[in-house]
Amino acid sequence: MRLLPAILGLALVGCRTENALQTKAGDDPAPDSGAPHDGCADAEVPYNGLDDDCDPDTPDDDLDGDGFAQADDCDDADAEVHPDAAELCDGIDNDCDGVTDPTVAWFTDADGDGWGTGGGEDCEPPAGSVDVGGDCDDADPAVNPGATEVCNGVDDDCDGTVDGVAAGYGESALCPAEDCADLLSVRPDAPSGDWWISAGGAPFEARCDMVTDGGGWTLALSLNASGMTQYDGGEVLETQATVGALGDDNHLSPAFYRLSFAESYVTDRSHAVPVPSDVPWTGGTLADEIADQLAGGGAATSVWRVGSRSHLQVRTSATTDAVFSAGDCRVHFIVNQADAPDVGFPVTVDYNPGERHLVFDSDFGYAGGRVYFDPLYDVATHALDERFELYLR
Repeated sequence: MRLLPAILGLALVGCRTENALQTKAGDDPAPDSGAPHDGCADAEVPYNGLDDDCDPDTPDDDLDGDGFAQADDCDDADAEVHPDAAELCDGIDNDCDGVTDPTVAWFTDADGDGWGTGGGEDCEPPAGSVDVGGDCDDADPAVNPGATEVCNGVDDDCDGTVDGVAAGYGESALCPAEDCADLLSVRPDAPSGDWWISAGGAPFEARCDMVTDGGGWTLALSLNASGMTQYDGGEVLETQATVGALGDDNHLSPAFYRLSFAESYVTDRSHAVPVPSDVPWTGGTLADEIADQLAGGGAATSVWRVGSRSHLQVRTSATTDAVFSAGDCRVHFIVNQADAPDVGFPVTVDYNPGERHLVFDSDFGYAGGRVYFDPLYDVATHALDERFELYLR
């Protein structure tokens, strides 16, 4: 009977201990109350990946709530600063790209065409400036890199070339090509016909062959002895004079003197077959060649040559046939039928067997032209009616 009171006493002690533990646990607020409790910190520790205060609404990352975690946000305390923010000129790296208030290039646009010149670099470009430069005339809104080049003597598109690729290239004295080859390179669809070229000097109208052997040929000389005017004491080549008009049977073009060329061909009206020279020209312009010969520095030079005897020469050497005086400068055109059957004179009188000679600009008194042999005869006597043309490229 003495054992029972001891057992009851132990039971009472156990109940008191359990109740005490329950009472202490019951003193803590509920975990979802938001108040600190056992195992929770009083405040969240940022960026440690833990819910320190046991409150899921307290952010551990992206403290400014701008949608970017601290690893991507260069200022997680300012919701206006993040990678998607617009950069402002305010001394802050607003878009987190590592650059504070970056500068941009700007240009003055005085004519309001959207293209500028000059300018500088600033975070905030001045009012009225543009971000595109390259305007070569900021006083003319029609001139800028976006303009279309036209034939007006102005570099409309600011590419450094005046009228260089204009639609009207070669169509007027205001917009000449350098020569027919240059015209064809700029306007590959240009047809044969009369175009304006400059050939290194004042513009003039010239005839272009855009078909033969790829095109780009410039007419330099037309000769028809039947219709040549006979001048007294001709000084044509010596003074670099022109003769006749474009389209005339007898026409000496400025291209004859001024064109830089390497190739030539001759054709006549009867055959209408271009006969190219066997030998390329390497002597510079004919103006330089004539000056050299007149100064005594050169002999007869073949501008066009086929075979052993057919050639068109510029010459000043004295001859033995009494037709020319020493120092006279003229064009001497020789066609030998054995060399060039597609170029021929329709006359029966020969200087040499099967050979015809036509002379242009004779100091003997026939400055227009002459077919000759021994004894001399002029073109009126034999009515040589054939037009020959010399093209250069």
